[in-house]
Amino acid sequence: MFKEIKTQYKVNEGYTLFEIIIVIVIIGTIAAFAIPKFTKSVERTKTTEAIQILDALKSAQIVYQLETGSYTTNLTLLDVDIPTSPNFNSPTLGSTAASLASIQRTLSNAYTLSIDDTGIISCTGSDCQEIGCTYGAGNDQCNN
Repeated sequence: MFKEIKTQYKVNEGYTLFEIIIVIVIIGTIAAFAIPKFTKSVERTKTTEAIQILDALKSAQIVYQLETGSYTTNLTLLDVDIPTSPNFNSPTLGSTAASLASIQRTLSNAYTLSIDDTGIISCTGSDCQEIGCTYGAGNDQCNN
């Protein structure tokens, strides 16, 4: 008797196409929100490297200015070692207090970070907001 009942009600195994599509849509929606946040986080981490380089250059420029009376545009005259970065081009030095040093992002991210003698870091370029710089007239200021 039990065998007859068991064979009458065949147990369905597996998932329907509709269930699989719903799971794929849910995973796609989660990925659509998570991936951009992750890439912004990675870019902000890379920007921290540039800020450290700029801060070291600012300090070296100030020491040089105290010793000689002017800022230099020659990196070899400063008492600082700047490692080569895979994320940024070589820094450039400015000869004024308003622009002591700047560093440009390599690859597809289009922005340049600059530092003045007070330590304020400004950003120019189309990706400044992506790295956490607030948008304003002229240069954007980075609040890192």
